[in-house]
Parts: sequence; C-alpha cells; structure tokens
Amino acid sequence: METAAKSGDWVLVENIHLAPDWLPALEALVTETTKDPKINQGFRVFFSTIQMDDCSPHLLRKSIKISLQQPTGIKKKLEKNFQYVDEKEGGFRRSHFFTTMYKNLHFGLSYFYALMEGRAHYGTLGWNLYSGFDWSDFEISSKQFVEVFKKELPDPEATLKMLKYLIANINFGGKIGRAEDFRKMNAHLEDLVNLENMYARNMEIDMDRSHMGFPVEGGENTFISNLPDNNPYQIFGFNRTIERQVSQSKSSDLVARIYHLNKAKAFNQGLGFMT
Repeated sequence: METAAKSGDWVLVENIHLAPDWLPALEALVTETTKDPKINQGFRVFFSTIQMDDCSPHLLRKSIKISLQQPTGIKKKLEKNFQYVDEKEGGFRRSHFFTTMYKNLHFGLSYFYALMEGRAHYGTLGWNLYSGFDWSDFEISSKQFVEVFKKELPDPEATLKMLKYLIANINFGGKIGRAEDFRKMNAHLEDLVNLENMYARNMEIDMDRSHMGFPVEGGENTFISNLPDNNPYQIFGFNRTIERQVSQSKSSDLVARIYHLNKAKAFNQGLGFMT
C-alpha cells in the first residue's frame, strides 16, 4: 500500500470481514499512508466485504460506500415465498378441500413475482419504465389468495379473473407505466394463474409458459432445492443473445463507473469502499 501510494497505483484488499482482528492495524496503516502530503493523487485503495457489524467506523467515514446487491434468482424467491405461506399463513392446509388448487396458484404467483423482479436484470428489454417491485406486492397478493381459498369457490373462473385483476392492476401494476410493459406483465400472469394450472396434479417444466414446473403436494422443498440457481433467460421469453447484450452493457457501465471514480474529487484522500 505504501508503494502504491507513491506510484499512484490502485490497491484492492478483498474480504476484510474474514480478518476482523486485523482491522485496527489496517485502519492505522490507511491513516498513516493517506495523511502523507506527498501522496500520489492517482492512488486508490478499495476494500471489499460482506455486511459486517464490527467494521471500522473510521474506514467507513473516510470511504465512499458502494453496495452491490447479491443476486436473487427465481429459486431463492420461491424458497422464501414457500416458507412464508407454509409458516405465517398456515400453509396449504389452510385451504382444506382445495389444497392442490391453492398450492398451484401459490407457486404460480411466486413465479410471477420472481419474473417481475427478474426482468429488471435485462434493462429496458425487461421493462421500459420501471420503479421497482418489492416483497410486499407478493405478500398482499398471497393474503388475497388465502382469503379466497378459505371457502368453496362457486365460480372458479370468475374468482381467478378477480384475483388477476387485483394482481395486475392494483398490487403490481403501479410499478410500471408503459402499455407494452403491461402486456408483458399480463402475458406472464396468464401463463401462471389459470384454470389449467390450478387443477393440474403434476406440471413439468415449460419455459414457454413462464415456469420450471410445479411441485407435487408434499414435495415442495425437494422441488425447490432442485431448481437451478441462475435464472434461465428462456423463462422471460428471451433468446440466447440477450445474455451477451446484458454482459456487454454491464461491462460498459462498470468501466464508466471506474473512470468517474478515478476522476472524482471526493477521492483526493485515496479511499474507496466496496461491499
């Protein structure tokens, strides 16, 4: 670090959360290095860490913080949503005679929520005008499902129509603002929340219908654990060229950010902090 401070090079200190006992020494080294009036103005030092409770307040104060959200795929969202409905909402047993129907619609809704958030990964190809979905959108929709399935459904088709209206136009619809985005959203919703899915005993993977299959009753945890960790682009309706476009876009954005960081006056003291 001392050599880099003189030559104007950049230093990356990775995973400082793995050495909490060393942080005081690191803090002292950084303080001593950066207070030198002869420090090269091109010098930068970056630290990477996961979220930690005992991080040095001095380093945090003197750094620019960049938080990178961990990737959350369809698998993780289905896992969280199933845990929620199985514990907090009383699980599929709450629906009594309609266990299979409720289970299928719950997983359809979980896929839908995961796809709504996942499309943001593809920039304007995913959504043209997007303000961000959050878990409360799924939560309120799930609560509406629970209320509906507490009693027998005299007209399942009309009930689904009502639920889909609430989901698309009230619960989720306020987060997008273009007609073409509503068409994308409704296409996924029609694929996942329908009479065929509701009554099905076993559904295999069908990317063209926006899902990777539905679990049999009692096999939900095993089903979720066997899902791929990464989102397949086909489930969003894209072809294989989309991943290359996204990678190129992210690379260009990263290079631009690094360039501006290098030029920023806020870095005059030579500190950067990445989490």
